[in-house]
Amino acid sequence: MNKKKYITASLVVFVVFFILELINRLILGGSYENYPEFFVAGIGGIGTFYTIIKSLIFGFIFCFIFAKGYEDRGILEGVRYGLWIGLLIFVYIMLSSWSIFAISKAISFLWLILGIIEMVIIGIIAAALYKPAKVEAEAPKQEEPKQE
Repeated sequence: MNKKKYITASLVVFVVFFILELINRLILGGSYENYPEFFVAGIGGIGTFYTIIKSLIFGFIFCFIFAKGYEDRGILEGVRYGLWIGLLIFVYIMLSSWSIFAISKAISFLWLILGIIEMVIIGIIAAALYKPAKVEAEAPKQEEPKQE
């Protein structure tokens, strides 16, 4: 694993993921106001603090898993990775929220759609930034003919 590129990719993914989470909160903020017992309203305060922490942790874990499975297949590798991670996380969240919380099914469906979009975007970023240093293979030395 290229640690320098891993750390760089993780920090960029953290920043982009944090921004996308704020955008997500702006998009769904009106819906969250209908359920004040479940959601921390607005941007700022303790909700934003926890969003920073979760985005930082997520960025490093997301990129760690990406780096461990890295196949050097370009941007489409990031799209595929983001799609699978998005489905893993957000289908689970959507179905769990339907079975546990008395909130609108539309909100959790929007979490699914927006979450997958977020994961694909940061998957593309991870693929664009994480490229381990390639080790150049030494050309085999050709033996010089013996002079007799």
